[in-house]
Amino acid sequence: MAGLDDSPTLRPRYRAARSTLRADFESERAELPAVDGDRPWTVEGVDVSETPAGEALDDLYQPIDPEYEDGWADGTLARSVLWGHRSFVSLRAFASLRARVAEGERFEIESVEDVAALRSEAVDAVRSANADPAVPTLTRAVLADVVRGLANADADLASSDDEVRVVSLRYPAANYLVVAARANATPSASDHVASALRE
Repeated sequence: MAGLDDSPTLRPRYRAARSTLRADFESERAELPAVDGDRPWTVEGVDVSETPAGEALDDLYQPIDPEYEDGWADGTLARSVLWGHRSFVSLRAFASLRARVAEGERFEIESVEDVAALRSEAVDAVRSANADPAVPTLTRAVLADVVRGLANADADLASSDDEVRVVSLRYPAANYLVVAARANATPSASDHVASALRE
């Protein structure tokens, strides 16, 4: 996609899309309920830092933190549009998981079966996103990273001892939450970016 920047006829479209997407992203981020950048796992005064949800919220927040170095100004216009796509995925994934936590879900882990349930949710989310007809090229570009996250979580879980302590299951469980949230957010982000490119 980056090579398309070489076409003088496409540069205005990519430049306009980048501008639109950045404005939309900043507007959507501003609509989030107040987030403490140092403690993104605190939701409506409730600290969930010692749960898989807390770990996942921390992971998902970093790419959308206003203090985080972003790629909007990348000299290659197409790359900056792809950055925008991934930014929308992260933002919507964070917002959706945060909303679930605000509604009372903690995803606390008491057994391997609890982790297996989160893994099943993550796998279903990836399959659903992969089957979504909306802008499959954009979607699959992000899903490749999401699937790697799923494989890493599987490896962490497989390397655990049979007598694994419940606390150590928190990390693969958090990774499965991240995978599910990002996969669920990807199709709508793809559609948003595609719409901006069509304008």
